[in-house]
Amino acid sequence: MFPCSAGVFKGYFREKDISAIQPEETAETRFQGPHENQERAKHNQQQEAKGPDPIERKRLTPRRAMKNLGFPRSRRLARQFEFRRLYRAGQRKSNKYLTVYTCPANGRRGKVGIVAGKRLGKAVERNRIRRILREAIRTNQHGITEKKDLAVVVKSPALELPRHELVGQLLELLRKSEAFNA
Repeated sequence: MFPCSAGVFKGYFREKDISAIQPEETAETRFQGPHENQERAKHNQQQEAKGPDPIERKRLTPRRAMKNLGFPRSRRLARQFEFRRLYRAGQRKSNKYLTVYTCPANGRRGKVGIVAGKRLGKAVERNRIRRILREAIRTNQHGITEKKDLAVVVKSPALELPRHELVGQLLELLRKSEAFNA
């Protein structure tokens, strides 16, 4: 235990030592509300009448443009039978980092699937590669033909590649497989 006994502290903290006098309230408050400062209230009303700031307008414009670059679930391969069909009937082009399977879409709009198997590593690494490839496909979709289904299979050396090199390898394979026209 402690070298000093409990008796030393006996009576040290008592109510008679605490002051009963409350501090006086000051007239000024530290934080003013919007109803207290009339200038601030007028400024807020003027801002609401004007609409969003020019900075806000600039920020909203690219978001509308991004709608055209969306990558909805209807454009993604999700079912196992869709991947099997690509593996069996599709053409294959590959390099050290990726393999791309292409197959005609049979009159409908083409879909894209990205495969990153468990042998690549932990989920964080697999998801990172998927995000990079999905973003590359989304931003370059204007050049990808809509008449083909695509499956991109990631190989383990792709984990060491920086983002821009991985995207370059993907676009090169898509050109070889005649799925990219830009």
